[in-house]
Amino acid sequence: FFQVNHAVASALLTAFMIDLVSLKAEAAIDMYGGVGLFGLAAARQGVPLVLVVDSDPAAVAVAKQNAEWLRLTGVRAEAGTAERSLEKVLAAVKTRRALLVVDPPRAGLSKRVLETILKHRPGTMAYVSCAPDTLTRDLKLLVAGGYIVRSTRLFDMFPCTPYFESLTWLDRYGA
Repeated sequence: FFQVNHAVASALLTAFMIDLVSLKAEAAIDMYGGVGLFGLAAARQGVPLVLVVDSDPAAVAVAKQNAEWLRLTGVRAEAGTAERSLEKVLAAVKTRRALLVVDPPRAGLSKRVLETILKHRPGTMAYVSCAPDTLTRDLKLLVAGGYIVRSTRLFDMFPCTPYFESLTWLDRYGA
């Protein structure tokens, strides 16, 4: 899957990269990462350790090829579901300056993924969503679990329709 509206997808990626500069993240985990759009952008912005995880092995292979083509070091890509991979990945990243990027399908984050996030509490999250209903549901749980919504931006991916993408930044309270 890749966004068909390239101009708006580019605006979304640009907003992500601009916001990322101020974070000084030491690691980034791009969960539901596909071909590595956000993870590779983080690496290009200087994040030294990036892990792209997606359930589609073909997308992961492309993410690896993209990292090689862009000559990005410190990037790993692996196949796995968020439910099975996130616990291991967050446990391995022991830094307060870890960024977790989630771009889940329309159904949003599963209960297990939300529980894992709240257990390990990465310092900063970028939540990309195409579904305001599941985003709202997930944000309520994340805020109740100690996160603060720093900003939300909407991107009109499909003009003249009710569908849009959003980019929401969250910080762990007290981070």
